[in-house]
Amino acid sequence: MLTCDCELPKTVREFLHLVHFFFGKRVFDVKHLSKHCSGLYGGLERVASTVQVERAVGSRHQSGSDSLLTWQVFYQIASRVNPQLIDRPEHMGALFDLELRPIA
Repeated sequence: MLTCDCELPKTVREFLHLVHFFFGKRVFDVKHLSKHCSGLYGGLERVASTVQVERAVGSRHQSGSDSLLTWQVFYQIASRVNPQLIDRPEHMGALFDLELRPIA
């Protein structure tokens, strides 16, 4: 388990510390990035449609299918829609609707 057989984090700060510990500083949230791209808003399906990405397999709310679609949308944002966005430190580790960011 990723939690190392420990209790789940009790605070947002603890959670974000674990995100940073396990995944590093370059963690990106498609929903957060979408807020900073003109014309991108709404849920995963809407954002995917806007950046012209079609779901390759499965259906909505299936973890594997949603994960692949999320990756494809991220790739489009990072390579075509707004490439400089992922190089800005304020977007690294920022998770949508969480007020804190990982500790450096």
